Order: sequence, then C-alpha cells, then structure tokens
Amino acid sequence: MLSVNCRRGVGAAALFMLSVGIGLGMTACGNSNNGSSSSHTTGAATDATGSSLIAVDCKRQRAYVPLPDLNNNLHGQVAELDLSVNPDKKNPLIKILDIGEIALPRSATVDIETGTVLVLLDNVMDTGVLLLINEANDSLATVPFPFGSRPSENSGAVINSSNGTALVSMSNVDGVCPTGFGGCTGQAVFDLTARTFGPLLLTLVDLDSFALVPSTEISLASSDPVTPGLFALDVPGNNACGLVDANLQSLNADPDGIAADPTTNIWVAGNFISPLASVINLNGAAFGADEPLDCFLNEGGTPPNSANFDTGAAALGMPGVAINPVTHQAFMTAQGGNQIALLSLPKKPVTQLSASMLSSVSSTIPNGPDGLPFEPANFPYGTNVDSCHNLGYVINTDLTFLAQIALANFKNNAAAIGTALPAGTCAGVTTPFKCDNGKGVKFFQLLAPSTASTADLPGQFSSTAFKARKLAKQRGNTSSVK
Repeated sequence: MLSVNCRRGVGAAALFMLSVGIGLGMTACGNSNNGSSSSHTTGAATDATGSSLIAVDCKRQRAYVPLPDLNNNLHGQVAELDLSVNPDKKNPLIKILDIGEIALPRSATVDIETGTVLVLLDNVMDTGVLLLINEANDSLATVPFPFGSRPSENSGAVINSSNGTALVSMSNVDGVCPTGFGGCTGQAVFDLTARTFGPLLLTLVDLDSFALVPSTEISLASSDPVTPGLFALDVPGNNACGLVDANLQSLNADPDGIAADPTTNIWVAGNFISPLASVINLNGAAFGADEPLDCFLNEGGTPPNSANFDTGAAALGMPGVAINPVTHQAFMTAQGGNQIALLSLPKKPVTQLSASMLSSVSSTIPNGPDGLPFEPANFPYGTNVDSCHNLGYVINTDLTFLAQIALANFKNNAAAIGTALPAGTCAGVTTPFKCDNGKGVKFFQLLAPSTASTADLPGQFSSTAFKARKLAKQRGNTSSVK
C-alpha cells in the first residue's frame, strides 16, 4: 500500500506533492398541501449533512438559490422561493435578494434552528465573504473568510447542529494567500454565535463536495487529485487524513457528491462515471496511524465495510446525492441527464454493511415547464432534501427551475414520476406547460420579474477556466470508461 502522510503541516505538504506527481492515480487518504404531491409533514426538520449549491429550510418552507448574474449595481443576487405554494397558482419567487457585495454567491446552506442562511461570496481577486441572511426579515450581515481564502465554484458549507457551528470549504486567492499555492485551501469551522472562523484545516487541493456527521465531527470530502480515495477530515483534531476503501478503489468511478446519515453513520458517495452508489459504513470507524506521521480513517468491522450498489438509473453517473436522515434514504441525481434514484439505507446502525441491506428505485424528471429537458446542476451539485415533508430538490444547470420530487410517491410508484407536464402555464411566468405533473413532481421557477435587469459580469468573474475544468473532467472520465 502507498503510505500517505496526511498530518497537518508535514502531512499536507506530502499530500500536495503526491497529488502533483501522481495525479488521479494516487491513493490518499409548516404544513401545506400543494396539489397531488405528497407534501404533508413526515418528520423532524434536520439540517443538510452534505454541501450543496442550494439551501432548503423545510421548517419555514423556503429555498435560497445563488444566481450567476450581477445586478445593475454589480452586486450578486440570491433567489428566495416559497416552497409552500402551488406554483401553478402562485409565483413561488418571493424576491431576488441584493447581497450588497461585488461578488458572486457560490453556494448556500441554512441553520434551520436559528433561521440563518449562509451564502459563500466570491469576488475572485480578494479574500471571500460569508453572507448571513436572517430569514425572519431578510436582513444581511457579512463576515470575512480567513485571510487569503475564497470560495471556489465547488465550495460549500454544512451546519453542525451539535455545537452551533458550520464547516466551510474554501480555496486560495491567487497572489493574496501569504503561504503560496494551496496554503489557504481546505476547511474552517465558523462559530454561528461569535461569528468568527477557526483555524484553517489544510487540504492544499480543492474539495469538490463534502459532508459532516455532527456527533463524530468527521467530514468526508471528494477531490479530483485524490480520486478514487476520499479525504477524511478530523475536524476537532484539525487533521486532513485519508479514507482508502477497497470497493471505492476497485470501482474507480470518481466519487464526487457526498452525503451522510448522521443517525447510522452510513455515507453515500455519488460516482461521476457510474450509476453505482458507493455506500460506506463508518459505524465504529476511528482515526489511526500505521506510523507516527501517517493518518487514516479506519473503517469499523471488516474492511471494506462498504458496498457499490446499482441505483438502476440509466445514466453514465449519479454524482448528486442528499440524504433524508428521517427516512434513511438517499436522493440521487445524474450528471448529463434527467435520471434520479432513491436509495434505501439501513434504518439502524450496523456493524457490517452488505448489499443485501440496500434497495433502490429509479426514474426520470420530466421536461420542464419550458418544454426543455431537465438537466440537474452538477459540479457543483444542487441536490438537497426536505426532511419535514420527505421531498427531494434539485436545481437545473441553468438555475431557472427548482424541481421538487415527492419521495414517498417516488418510492411507491417510480414510473409515474416521469409523467409529462400537462399543457398550460405556471404562475408568474408564461410557459407552454404547467409546473405540476400531478404525480409527484413540481417545478418552482426562479426567473426574475421582467422589471429586473442584470449587468454583464466584470472580467474577473469569467467562468471560462472552470467550464474548461468541468469539460475536461467529463471528457477525461468518459474516455476512461471501458
């Protein structure tokens, strides 16, 4: 086995050198009844355990979506949606929030207990900003990121409900980070009460997605340079370690989206180039070292304590994933297609995970109200769940429609989920089709009113480089498929 030194400082430097020299081949460490969809209260309000482009507050039935355009003041914008309405009868768009900063919002999450939305703001050329939105009145507050760090396109945040903090991922600001390339890249804990960041947990390479289990304060994160391994981050110990799982290694399908079930400590990695989901059991897992400077997360039970399970989706990959910890189900979305899957996980902690403990149904999201095929946002992923009403959400790649899937309907009659929308129009925007297919799928439009205007992005916000990286990821992974 390749021994990877992943301790803070010396370990991070070794990981960086390995990632440069070996690349992808390395091993590393409120109730409402909105029509026919089943949206009644089914469980408690829980914070999302995985990072996502979008934030969903199931208690207040609100969604917050970062928008890709600046307004006439060159300020970034966030769409606020009312998820309690019937989108065929009432426009769900509450408002477009002006964030008051010359920056692009990269991702969002919400602390449901306090009604605080966290939005990661990036002006590319300087230290980033964390925006705090008070859901009660939409008032705004800002806190700077650790100096020299900024949110990249894939950065995100996850609430730690056990101690009133959030874990936030970040990247280098070129030319500003005082320790050079990679020295301001990793994760940091944000105290929601004190509104301060803790020390940076260095990874040296960008994270694509991550999740967190509050009780253990373990975070698993994906990163292209360490694929098919995963980062295993010891948050209180401030250590960047590795998780090497034999099933992940053998599948070698670019595990990308990450989510966790905090009550069972079962994790799901959505693979970019495989419809198989990598399900990992970290019940009983602990950090350890083969040698004094090696840091790994060792799975409990008999390794590999995991299974690669076929979601049944007819897609090249199913990387988008979010877990409802009340129902113990993972809602999964495709890259490059409209396929979705619902993966049922063990309802209680298990010592040893096997494929026989898992089951799945799959379907497709119908064409949107505009008549165009619905393609889920990916890299970064815009997949989330509402644990109060057992609903799955995914934003499309153009950030124009948020799709809602009633997961109980999905489980009981997967084939009906793909039923085409009837002719008609949505509320608040003229479309050739309605927003509700009557079988468990609704679309919430994000299109701003016609009076709203946007301005061209300044050159610093060009997404050309990131689009090239995304295209290279797609091409490289596709060409590697046998």
